Amino acid sequence: MVTIAEVYVLIILIMPGFITFNIAKRAVFSTIKTSQFEITMWSLIVSIFDLMIFKVIRPFETFEELQSSILSGTNVYLLVGISIVVGVLFYLYRLFSKTQINDNPWSLISKKIKFNDNLVTIFTKDGLEIRGYLSCFGDVKNEKDIIIEKPMQVIRNQKMKASSEISCGKTMIIKESNICRVAFDKLIED
Repeated sequence: MVTIAEVYVLIILIMPGFITFNIAKRAVFSTIKTSQFEITMWSLIVSIFDLMIFKVIRPFETFEELQSSILSGTNVYLLVGISIVVGVLFYLYRLFSKTQINDNPWSLISKKIKFNDNLVTIFTKDGLEIRGYLSCFGDVKNEKDIIIEKPMQVIRNQKMKASSEISCGKTMIIKESNICRVAFDKLIED
């Protein structure tokens, strides 16, 4: 039977991952929605990393040794301290990393793209390929629907080569829920 002390120790062992993940999340996933399941899974993975650091500082061989070490109290503060330090270090690394993206891709594109001059290809979830000139699209806070001018549906042969195009009117709205990918023909200018 599971004792209250074992449940307490398990909670204490999982907690550092949540602390580290929530600090690091601000650097990486600030605009990305994460489900509770994803948060839990990442936190468990990060907890293992935090525990490896804890084991280097306070060696233990068995779960019972770890349990008695955690129940002593001061080691809880050490474990929380390790998780905060790891989270802050990861946050600082991402903050000063050259590969960092501080923005959502939609925001980056809207700041750098020329509308009505950029030919785009939109691949829909139902398998259509539509080309046209980008007129506008929603931002991060609103729906990310795309409006294109002079839309043409691309028809491909069995070898996947474009064989023809069918006009789809003057303007087309493609709903966010149906967008799979968007390809830009022109390089986004800096």
